[in-house]
Amino acid sequence: MVVDATRWGCAVRRAGLAASVLLGFLVAAHPAPADAEAAARFLDPSLAWLAPALPESWRLAAADAVPPVLCAGRGPLSGWLALAPVPPPEFAGCARLRPMRQATLAVGRQAGVVVTGRGTPELRLDSARLHQALEGGAEGGPRSWRDIDSRLPDTPIAVLLPDAGSPLWRLLSATVLQAGCLSQPAIRRIFDAGERRARCEAVRTDGAVDRRQDGTDVTGWLAARGAGAVAVVTFAEFLALGDGVVPVALGDVLPTAAAITADRYPMSRTIHLSVGLPNPAGVAMLRQFLRLAGEETIGPAGSLAALGIVPLSAPARVELRQTLLSLGGAL
Repeated sequence: MVVDATRWGCAVRRAGLAASVLLGFLVAAHPAPADAEAAARFLDPSLAWLAPALPESWRLAAADAVPPVLCAGRGPLSGWLALAPVPPPEFAGCARLRPMRQATLAVGRQAGVVVTGRGTPELRLDSARLHQALEGGAEGGPRSWRDIDSRLPDTPIAVLLPDAGSPLWRLLSATVLQAGCLSQPAIRRIFDAGERRARCEAVRTDGAVDRRQDGTDVTGWLAARGAGAVAVVTFAEFLALGDGVVPVALGDVLPTAAAITADRYPMSRTIHLSVGLPNPAGVAMLRQFLRLAGEETIGPAGSLAALGIVPLSAPARVELRQTLLSLGGAL
C-alpha cells in the first residue's frame, strides 16, 4: 500500500493538535490531587534509566520503582511502563480485588546496533556467531571471524561491548547473546535459569574484548583495532556516528528504523504502556498518558529517541494517541 506522506503528516499534526487541545481542557477543568497522580504510575525498575526522558510526574514515580505491585491504596495502579505486559497471574490477582481489565500499547522500541569501521569487509553476523566470538574465558576463543564461519572475512576478532550492567548490555544479553548461547545443546541442558544466564553472559578475557567506559571514542577504537573490529552502540549513537561507521547485519537484517519497528531486527525489544481499566485516577490519568504519548516524548526528535528508543511510525503514533483518547470513557 502506498502512503501519502503529506496526508500522514497532516494526520500527525491534527492528532497532536487534538491531543493538545484536549490536554489543555483536562488540565484546566480537572486538576488532580498530587497524591492521586503520584500513586497512579509504575515504572519497571529495568527501565529506570528512561526516567529523565519521561514527563515529570513519571520521573517522580520512578524514584520509588519497585517490583510490580498493582493493587495499592484506592485500587490498582492506573498505568505502568515495562518491557513486557504485566504477567497474567499478577494482573489477575489485582483484578480479584477490584474488577479491572488490561490494555497494553507499544510506545517505542529499545534497539542496539553492531557497527564496524569502513575498512572492514562485509561482515554478516547472527546471534550464534556473535556469541561464539565472545565466549572462551581467559584462554580466548576463535582468533578470526573465519575461524567461526568460512564465509566470514579472515580478520581478527575485536569487540567493544557496553559496560556490564548498562541498559545496552542488558538488551544485548536478552535479545542476542542468550539466543546464540542457547543454540548449544550443552547450555540448553542446564536446568537452573540463573546458571544458564551467567554462562551465556560470560565473555572472553584474552584481550579480544573491551568494555566501553565513559567517553570512549567508538570510531577511534574501531580505527585502532583495524579491519574486523566491531562495537555495540545504541540506535541513537549509531545515528550520531554517521558516516564514520558501517552497520553490521544481524540475521541478514540491517538496523533500519522500519526493520526495528516491525520487530525484524534481533537486537531490539518493545517498551509497553499498560493501562488498567477502570482506574481510580480517571481524567488525571488520561492527561498523563497523553503527555507520555506526545511527540515531545515519543516522536523522532523526542526525549526517548535521544536515549536510543526507536519511535513508532507516524501512523502508529497517531493510532496510539487515538487509542488513548478512545479509552478516556473507560478511565
